[in-house]
Amino acid sequence: MRIVHLAVPALTLALVGAAVGQEEVSHKKATLENASPALTKALNRADVHNKRMLVLLVEEGEDLAGAWKKNRAISRTLMYEFEIVQFSGKEADAWASMLDFEAALQKKPALVVLDANSTVLARIPSAALVTDGPANAEAFLAKLKPYLAEPVDADEKLAAALVEAKESGRNVFIRFDAPW
Repeated sequence: MRIVHLAVPALTLALVGAAVGQEEVSHKKATLENASPALTKALNRADVHNKRMLVLLVEEGEDLAGAWKKNRAISRTLMYEFEIVQFSGKEADAWASMLDFEAALQKKPALVVLDANSTVLARIPSAALVTDGPANAEAFLAKLKPYLAEPVDADEKLAAALVEAKESGRNVFIRFDAPW
């Protein structure tokens, strides 16, 4: 018997501020040829859990994702709203070129926001990533707010899963993993 997974979407945290310091984005699908296994897995998780992708491009030896995990003001939102993949050094330069992000080639760290279909939603240059202190953490999160995934209608998704399960003779498994 096959089980159908149904993910209930995470509640979106209320964030304040406007997005500034970002490059224009054409909202075209990124060509992710030879994508790393980490990126492919993260894109799949983003699709299943209704999240966005954050691709961090950093200098060799830098761990921006680790620093964000230690900052409570940032970590909770990032954990529930985004899948994060970090590339450093030459690998970061290669991804910056692949994602058409010239500013990331000049100065790191930089950030690219993708949806689960690998469409580039935003390119955020180094100057916008300064997150020292709670005021800057709020400003950083405000820059990400426009790129949060739209909440999924759980009733609609459940109804569709029940119809599919009835047609195929399978059961529906409901996961309650929202951050409330």
